[in-house]
Amino acid sequence: MPAIAAGSEGDGPLLLFRPPEYRPETIAEGPGGFISLCQLQWAGRLFLAASTGFKPVFQAEECRLAAYPLDRGEMPGPLDICPLPYTHRIASFHFGGKAHLLASTLCAGKASQDDWSKPGGVHLADVPASPAQGEAAWRFQLICKGLSKNHGMDEAVLHRGRRGFLLSAHEGLFFLGAPGGKAGSWTRETISPGEHSDAFSFPWDDPADPQVFSLSPFHGNVLSRHRRTADGWSRETLDDTIDFGHVLWAGMVLGRQGLLVGGRRGRKQLAIYRRGDGNRFEKELIDEGVGPTQVTVIERGRGEALIFVAAHARGEVVEYTLGE
Repeated sequence: MPAIAAGSEGDGPLLLFRPPEYRPETIAEGPGGFISLCQLQWAGRLFLAASTGFKPVFQAEECRLAAYPLDRGEMPGPLDICPLPYTHRIASFHFGGKAHLLASTLCAGKASQDDWSKPGGVHLADVPASPAQGEAAWRFQLICKGLSKNHGMDEAVLHRGRRGFLLSAHEGLFFLGAPGGKAGSWTRETISPGEHSDAFSFPWDDPADPQVFSLSPFHGNVLSRHRRTADGWSRETLDDTIDFGHVLWAGMVLGRQGLLVGGRRGRKQLAIYRRGDGNRFEKELIDEGVGPTQVTVIERGRGEALIFVAAHARGEVVEYTLGE
């Protein structure tokens, strides 16, 4: 079973939870603002890459990327990657025989909390050959620009096995397709116009035809399903009562398709949607007063599944066990 990492949005630590007990282990005491984390294989070693210094609310002009070693090697402290203001999501990605790090910026700058006049984008860098090369070896380039309120960046494999990332922004919901080879380029396809906040893909009906689920508008109330047709992408509303939507995940839970959705306002619910009669989606409440910001699902076997949630309303990492 995989390990789980979690970090404080405010001033606080970065934690690692290793199986099977999942007891918290402190990786770093600060600097907080750990808005996004991803595993990074680097020069034969295992690191946790993090976007740090992204503090509430949208105070991220001092945001930096860093890598924390997980193998207790000769470098116990974090390695600075680079400053990149307003980095909201990061991801490691392999293509063309190389390892890369992607960083998605919410915006390029702010004069005030409600200022969205400077769009963000997606930045890409080759992972340097050796950690000893230092910060100067990281060279990020902008591969996708013009994205305001650039909130979501989720890895996806869509039609015909094309790998890439779903991007959720004020301008729309997009698929950023990775290059097909070393000489190829990243391409952007519009899935749905209008403002979106988060998205996740999963082959709900057909293993060869992944569908895309989304939350809209920005931190919005609408849960939708997008399906590719001969004429483009269609959109179907599944629920329009989400309160400040901030968690979206789709996959197999206890051998059945499940769609996890969370809201950070009102009753601060975490819920799972299952297929009901016909093509309807039925909602089952898991908990209230949670205020989910991130979620991870692990199939444990023996008829059990674990759900780990970063619970904003409680200031906790919460583990739920689902049984058949």
